[in-house]
Amino acid sequence: MDDFSSIYNEDNENIEILSSEDFEFESIVERMKNDLTNPTSKIEGSFAMDVIQAVAMEISRAVTMRVIDYMDQMMLDTSEGEFLDRKALDYGMERIPSIPSSGLVTFYGADGTIIPEGTRVESEEFTFVTNNEAVIIDGTIDVLCTCSEGGSETNIIAESITVITDDIEGLDGCNNQYAFSGGSDEEEDDYFRNRIIERIQLPISSGNVNSYVYWAKQVSGVGSVRVIPLWHGQGTVKVIIIGNDGLSPSEETIYNVQNFIESQRPIGALVTVEGAKAKGIYIKANIVIDSEYKIEDIKNNIFQSVKIYLSTIAFDSNNKKLSYYRLSDLIFSVTGVSDIIDYTINNSNQSIMANDDEFFELEEVILNEN
Repeated sequence: MDDFSSIYNEDNENIEILSSEDFEFESIVERMKNDLTNPTSKIEGSFAMDVIQAVAMEISRAVTMRVIDYMDQMMLDTSEGEFLDRKALDYGMERIPSIPSSGLVTFYGADGTIIPEGTRVESEEFTFVTNNEAVIIDGTIDVLCTCSEGGSETNIIAESITVITDDIEGLDGCNNQYAFSGGSDEEEDDYFRNRIIERIQLPISSGNVNSYVYWAKQVSGVGSVRVIPLWHGQGTVKVIIIGNDGLSPSEETIYNVQNFIESQRPIGALVTVEGAKAKGIYIKANIVIDSEYKIEDIKNNIFQSVKIYLSTIAFDSNNKKLSYYRLSDLIFSVTGVSDIIDYTINNSNQSIMANDDEFFELEEVILNEN
């Protein structure tokens, strides 16, 4: 991001000028007073001074509240929301929208009862509609339903849908025996911006590696991508993906990526899409702690610190190694840790390597106080 933002140096200089003292209220007043060439009184309270102050105030407000803000919104590295969406159109890209969850709902009732397509059912927070018409046989029927709105929060747990909104004679009730899945949030600004920058800096052509990374990231729920050309001979490509939560992607996400790439790939390419697999990490450490801290609190803080770090390097295409010394720095930096006597990662005091299809996931932290 820092290298890319250098493109906008000239615009940044303009913003710095507009942010300088020259455009503050007092400076504008002084310049306007000096620009008056007639002998009109310029003392405080005079007509000329009242006009100068009123105009200077509005000019200062316009610069600080509108001009600078809109200049930021015109730049790719600082634009947000709708402005970022419009900037993305310059590169033929659109933000990935939120996706609704879906799943099976079991309807109970009299045999022969018809459940029309679009029948509405409800959980406590969301409304779902049936994807197709169905008929009850032997007292029940399972029907695929989709939430009427998108978002990860629509991935509700089992036994949540219990209300039939539409009045259909012959129906006695409904329930979802399994959790709903597939719902995802709208793409956030930072991730969208990074995709646009990748599109600019990593040009795609003729099905090169960049092409497969770009195609995979057009699908909701995909975080990072690793591409292995010729993995199983001439013309074969393996695309390994990780979810945007830094964890293994859902089967639905893998399916959607496979289908989208199939619609984009060059003729003759044999593409395999797989989800990344977690490589479990176990940390055992003997530490010295400050007297005012509890070891259980320190353990939780170490777990969160390492977990956050692993999510930032998850599936980093340039780094398949978990540094033994980097983790020791993280442990030592946790408040309350006075010293580290020794520690291991997966019973080893060396860095841990991951395979092409793996990412690191913290499973457990075990601490002993010395």
